[in-house]
Parts: sequence; C-alpha cells; structure tokens
Amino acid sequence: MPRYDFVLLDADRTLFDFDAGQELALIKTLTHHGLPSDPATRAVYVEENHKAWDLFEQGKVTKAELTRLRFRTFLDRIGMQADPDALNRFYLADLGTHCIPFEGAEEVCRTLAEHCALYIVTNGVSSVQQGRMSRCSFRDCFRAMFVSEEVGYQKPQKEYFDVVAARIPGFDPARAIVVGDSPASDILGANNAGLDSCWYNPKGETLPQGITATYTIGDLKELPDLILK
Repeated sequence: MPRYDFVLLDADRTLFDFDAGQELALIKTLTHHGLPSDPATRAVYVEENHKAWDLFEQGKVTKAELTRLRFRTFLDRIGMQADPDALNRFYLADLGTHCIPFEGAEEVCRTLAEHCALYIVTNGVSSVQQGRMSRCSFRDCFRAMFVSEEVGYQKPQKEYFDVVAARIPGFDPARAIVVGDSPASDILGANNAGLDSCWYNPKGETLPQGITATYTIGDLKELPDLILK
C-alpha cells in the first residue's frame, strides 16, 4: 500500500523544464518583433516575469494583468518601443508548443501512476498548459489538470486546493501530498490547505521562514520511494 493515494504535482520546474521552453519562445518572440534577443536582454525579461508572478501569487494582480505587465516593464527597462500585448500573444502561442520534461520525469510518473492517482496543479497560463500537455508523451498518467485561471483561485490560496479536493473522486486529505518546486505557491499552498508536501529542491536552497515541507528531495527520481514505501 502506498504512503499516499493522491499525488498533486506541479508542472513547471517540477516535471517540465519551463526555463528551456521559455528561452526558445522568448528568442522567437523578440526576433519576430525586431527586438534584441541576446542573453542580457533575455535576463531582463526573466527578472520582470518573476516579479510579475510574485505579484500574482500575492493576489495583487490578475493573470491577464500579469502577462501584460511583464512585457511592459521589460520594454521600459530595455528602453525600446513595442506593443506589449502583441508580444504577449506571440510569446504565449509559441510557449504552448514546447513540452520539455526533465530527465526521469516520465519514468517517475509512470511508476507512481501504477499505484496512485496523479493530478497536475498549476498556476500557469491555461492556453499554454493545455497546449503543452497535449504534446506530453506521458499525459495518460494524469487523471486531470487543474489550472488556476480555470479553477478561479491560484496557489497558494486554500480555496484553490478546496476546489481541487472537491473535484477529485474520493479525495482524502490525509492520503494526499503536494509536490512542487516553489515554496511560495506549492509548499505554502499545501500548508494553507493542511496537506503534506514534498519540496523538489535540486539547488539545495533554504525554505523561507514560516513555510514547512513534510519532505524535501533534490532529485525527482527520489519521489517513488518516498510515495510508495
């Protein structure tokens, strides 16, 4: 009998290499719109994108505001003119075509799916996540995917996990675990919902004060032993 029956898995930077897909989509977007796409310029976008997602997770901006804000502040910082909405539309369309699993992710999910019910829990943009999942070679491992903008709440809000729990047949919070890389959304979200958590922490970082993880792993391949034994 596995330790957990319900495994709620984050997508980006947990199962999938979001940063690799982001780089491909960003280069194509900037080049298409006649903007510089060198590493320094891309690093500015990454910083502004991170700031915008932080604001979203704090409930200070909506998803629609987030996607426009990151390109507007990016353009301000590089001192160039372009339509942030056009940049965002092009970028999201291309990003949805890149599904790049981390090494071992498929093997881990197929092993777990033989014994547990797997679900994707993500704050990502719905069109992007749906597009990427349609290209995922192991999408059959997941019973469902819960995208924040479709749920109506986002991680780390307790309400997000309340909706997820209500939509999973036979859900038992005592037999469920949240697995993800983000302390601010995945692990804090599990704390808020009263669920066990596993922090995927390949860089050996330290959890922020006030956030606690039931388990911590540095390699995704550690997950089956943790869940199943």
